Amino acid sequence: MAFFRSLLTAFSMYSRIPVPRLSWKEENLRYAIGLFPLVGVVIGLLSYGFIWISSGVLYGFPRAALYALISLLISGGIHLDGYLDTSDALSSFGERDKKLKILSDPHIGSFAVIRLLCYYLVLLAAYTMIEGNENWLRVSMGFYFSRILSGSASTLCRSATREGTLFTFTDGAQKLWVRGILIFQLILCAGLFLFTGIYAGSLILLANFGLIIYWRIVIYGSFGGITGDTAGFLSTLSECVTAVAVAVWELYGSRMAL
Repeated sequence: MAFFRSLLTAFSMYSRIPVPRLSWKEENLRYAIGLFPLVGVVIGLLSYGFIWISSGVLYGFPRAALYALISLLISGGIHLDGYLDTSDALSSFGERDKKLKILSDPHIGSFAVIRLLCYYLVLLAAYTMIEGNENWLRVSMGFYFSRILSGSASTLCRSATREGTLFTFTDGAQKLWVRGILIFQLILCAGLFLFTGIYAGSLILLANFGLIIYWRIVIYGSFGGITGDTAGFLSTLSECVTAVAVAVWELYGSRMAL
């Protein structure tokens, strides 16, 4: 029952999927961080289902835009909100305390808007270049993988503050079990990427590995640790990095495999 309650808590917090809402008691949070990547499984299945249904009907930008909209509607934009807040904080070039204060500010700044536009220009450009269903499957798997990375970082990195949603979820978690669940999912998803194609899968995994190194350097240097917003920043960037890696494979994969 603890797993099921944690699953409901994770879905109610990290998606707009209608599920019963439970109180944030310790017994309902024990495994939530470890199970929340399953939201990405639902998003990935629905997104790939859209690709399958729209094949031969929609092309180019309209198809790419609707595909991007699916994940945004299901997630409710919770990770994108973290991307915006983190972008504002990083663009301030202030001291650590100032950056942490900006993270907690509910208002959106001009730098966040600029970075959001840049993000979607890159993401939609990548989506528009993808045609093969096998490559769309890889992109759809990225919704699951990005949340595994975010959940793993949440349990392995030190917290920048002792408050906020992420601290509440991780403080009440059974960390040993949660880390085990996340490591299992990480190995599983990485294996599935490689199963779809050793070269394409390796490219996706290497691109995300580079992102993790960049992300850790930035968030430790700027904030001293992880917050819910910086975890969302990682998840959002991972989805884009995966899409770009798949688009590169779409364009140059046949040559790279030689």
